[in-house]
Amino acid sequence: MNNFLKSKFEYLPDEIILEICRYIHCGHVFYSFYNLNSRINQAITDYCHHVILRRLNYKQFLYIYSNILPQIGTFIISLTINRLQQTYFLHNFSLHMNKIFPNLEKLALDDWKNKELFSFIENDLNQLKYLRTIIIRGLRQINQNNSITYSNDDQQHLLDIIHKNTQIELIYFEPDCYSMKLSINQKNFINHSNLIEMSISLLTSNDLISLAILIPNIRRLHVIIEEFLPTINQDIIPFQCLTHFSLNAIDFYSTFDNISSILQLTPTIQQLSLTLTTKDERLIYGQHLFTFLSSQLFTNNKLIQSLKYAVYFSTSVDNYFDSNSLLESWNPISIAYTINKDEKKSYILIHTLPYPSILLNLYSILPNKFGISLGDQVYNNIQYLCICHAKTLFETFTIIQHCRKIQDLSIQIDKTKAILPVPTNQQTIINLPKLKQLEIISIFGTIDNWQHFKILLIAAPNISTLCIDLDCAIKLFETTDEDLIFSRVLHLFIDGNNSNVKLKNEHIHSLSKVFSGIHSLKIKYKTENFIETDIISTILDNCKQLIVFTINGQISDDRSIEYIQEWLIEYSSRLKNSDNNYQVDFCDNWFQIWL
Repeated sequence: MNNFLKSKFEYLPDEIILEICRYIHCGHVFYSFYNLNSRINQAITDYCHHVILRRLNYKQFLYIYSNILPQIGTFIISLTINRLQQTYFLHNFSLHMNKIFPNLEKLALDDWKNKELFSFIENDLNQLKYLRTIIIRGLRQINQNNSITYSNDDQQHLLDIIHKNTQIELIYFEPDCYSMKLSINQKNFINHSNLIEMSISLLTSNDLISLAILIPNIRRLHVIIEEFLPTINQDIIPFQCLTHFSLNAIDFYSTFDNISSILQLTPTIQQLSLTLTTKDERLIYGQHLFTFLSSQLFTNNKLIQSLKYAVYFSTSVDNYFDSNSLLESWNPISIAYTINKDEKKSYILIHTLPYPSILLNLYSILPNKFGISLGDQVYNNIQYLCICHAKTLFETFTIIQHCRKIQDLSIQIDKTKAILPVPTNQQTIINLPKLKQLEIISIFGTIDNWQHFKILLIAAPNISTLCIDLDCAIKLFETTDEDLIFSRVLHLFIDGNNSNVKLKNEHIHSLSKVFSGIHSLKIKYKTENFIETDIISTILDNCKQLIVFTINGQISDDRSIEYIQEWLIEYSSRLKNSDNNYQVDFCDNWFQIWL
């Protein structure tokens, strides 16, 4: 009789165990391996330091939050809490943060509402003596009575965060957060703050004045401004210690006077980055900017050390553009420029090398050469790329292929544009390795060729989130002559807010085939539409991997959320066998089930 040597998983070297863990998510590592024995716990120590719990079903979430998170809390250095986990986390941990997470250094809050987020940061974090960094993504405003409530308390919340959490040095509001409105109040002047760096989106240029009052000692500031108001008054109080300043104002036409007024707030800067959209010729010729900077901005009697600049210039189609004068005006700084014309306007993108911002909004398609060759890596800084008014999906490839590190891609195909002939024998090869789990591809209008859509998704091997409008989605689901399966897409958002049609049962069957691996599905209809219960049950039963489903609409007066839950249990085979391991909510006209 042969004797076989029995091996166990924990006998494997750490390198092999960690290589296996690389293919599953952090939460699944905990759920599968934590506390099997001390050997495995030691191997996955790094997962206990940096905790990001996503892609968990409701049962896994409850187990980890109840049995594992309290045990590893003292080891956690960085922690991410998303919208699904928010209610449970606040109820069970917020009042005991310093006891459960005493060594926390970095906290990320994803997709919270502003009221809950500000209350949590202001009141529950001040005892975390090692906390230095807060990252806020997807911050939403309160939605009441089908409309957004614009809060006048953003300034007070920022003030309280800084006053009550003097240990915090870095606060980052990511670009997908709403733009804040701050009111000027000289009484809120702060003489000292430990805050070193902040990124934030502001509603107007006047809100930057308030920010200078709130955080005068900030050293590095990254600002997105939606709208410029008339020039700033001369009696403002500037930032006192600001050395690094970047301004993105790509959604509003800036003027030279706007920028001059803004820079009066930053007399001590050493590193300056400006990304603008304009119709003002003074902002495309370098000598105007150089003259202003040399007269206004000095640090220790020296001109600023670094200037990064990008401007998207829109002008009449017959406007004369002298490229030689442009290049000479920026000497000795090297710049790149690209020109495009349509029947009404000329568009010129001008920037220093490399492109200075993480954001790029293009309001038209630029020429094939894009002013640069692929090997130059000029656009590697770009993380968020938005292309508007495209005629076809295919023509966007010439732009996208230059932006190899984009994380968030938005393409808007204009329905009013004439459809151009689409090449059938040419395929542009692009590679987008950074486009991944939190990112959104948004396509509005009609896709010219679904094979190009497929090429785009194949080029992004790590993509997991897709946003597509309802009309486009229905066309995709009704396409029968092409084998289109996108199993890597885990999060699907179908936007039907501007459409009068709805998904039908046959569309759901196609959806479950095309996106066979989706974990979360969000459908947005017009808010006045009633939620159709049979569609919910069809989705739950057909999309086998689905964990979170969200849909908006009204519930009729005679049908409460309890009625919907009871109906689903009766008519959904999946919920009949779920042992009540799911959560159902209805808030702000949104129905959500977490399985």
